[in-house]
Formats: sequence, C-alpha cells, structure tokens
Amino acid sequence: FPVTIDTQDQLDKMSKLPEDILRQHKVPEEVIQAIQPTDTIHVNVLSIYKTFNDLQKAGKISPEEAQINIIREIASTIIHESQHDAERRKTGKTSESGPEAAEQKFNTWFKSNLSMLKSRFPDLTKIS
Repeated sequence: FPVTIDTQDQLDKMSKLPEDILRQHKVPEEVIQAIQPTDTIHVNVLSIYKTFNDLQKAGKISPEEAQINIIREIASTIIHESQHDAERRKTGKTSESGPEAAEQKFNTWFKSNLSMLKSRFPDLTKIS
C-alpha cells in the first residue's frame, strides 16, 4: 500500500531514513526526490588553520602554500563528510572507502587545476 505524507513533520522524519528503505515501503519517487538533505557538516577550521599556519611558521611551507592548503583541506573535508552523509542516506550505513575515494578524487582534481584556480580566483593566494 502506498504511503501518504500529510505533514512537513512526517517529511522531515522520513528524510532521516535511507532511500532504499523508503523505496521498500513504496514511498513515491517524487516524495523521495523532494526530501532535501539538511544535515550540518562540521569542519574544525581552526585545527586546519593551525596545522598549516604552524608549518608556515616553521618554514616548511610558504604563506601561499599555507593558504592554498587551508582552502583545499577545508573543501576536501566537506567532500569526505558529505560522502558519509550520502552513503548513510542511501544505505543506512557508511565506511571510509567511499569518502576517502571522493576526497582523493577531489585532491587530484584540485592539484591538476590549481593554476587555473589561481588565475581565475587571484584572492586565493593573496596573503594578508
């Protein structure tokens, strides 16, 4: 029997369930697609900043490298954590393999496109 959704509260509760569970219970596809992820991804920006700032102060990397690495690390952390969220929503569980692969793919893309990013967004490397 098809599931009916009468309130926003019901839709919010359903958004916490994995998509395959919703499909097993015959939730209409348009309802599944209407569910908007709202989870907050926490990134310890201060820890990331401190790590690369300390490397710069120790003379191991330049100020520009520190800034680029801070930006890259924050972005790759968001990608890693959002992959965990996507896996949990689809299957109800997660592991490190998918998030690490997504993070590695991003880091490869970032490295190969760094020159383009610097020319397109010169403020990325502006040291204040």
